[in-house]
Amino acid sequence: MTQDNVSPRDIARSLPGILRRFPAIAKGYYYYSVKNENKDLTLGTLVDRNAEKYGHRPAILFEDRSITWREFNGWANRIAGFLKTEGLIRGDTIAVFLENRPELLAVVAGAAKVGVACAMLNTSQKGRVLEHSINLVSPKMVVVGEELVEAFDGVKADIRTSTPTHSCSWPIPTP
Repeated sequence: MTQDNVSPRDIARSLPGILRRFPAIAKGYYYYSVKNENKDLTLGTLVDRNAEKYGHRPAILFEDRSITWREFNGWANRIAGFLKTEGLIRGDTIAVFLENRPELLAVVAGAAKVGVACAMLNTSQKGRVLEHSINLVSPKMVVVGEELVEAFDGVKADIRTSTPTHSCSWPIPTP
């Protein structure tokens, strides 16, 4: 497609790819449309299900690492346990200041298992912009990747929250 307009020919060319992905698209639409208040459908439950169904298959392939669904689920469960021991409960918010890597996925999945919302912070932010982003969400905890500790330390004293904020720059144990 070399122009800004979509022609019928362009649509016809894309149909085989859409048809190949149709089962996944239909399943996603089904989950989106189901409104059962008694049935949780979260990232945490999806990770649990995939660990049961596809335990030995890779969930994450990153650089030279391969993490199976079972390993990923165990990792997310350990993070969920840590969040609970720190007093976080369903409905709380944490700010996540991590570069794109498997640890980011594990933190988000672990938080989802507890019902904690994750506010993803832009890792390019520093100084007052970072401070403003964190203060917008009033997190109960800030999870900071070791590569971003210096940027976070520059604003840590100026973070305003209604409850004491914990910052976690621990090395997140990998599976």
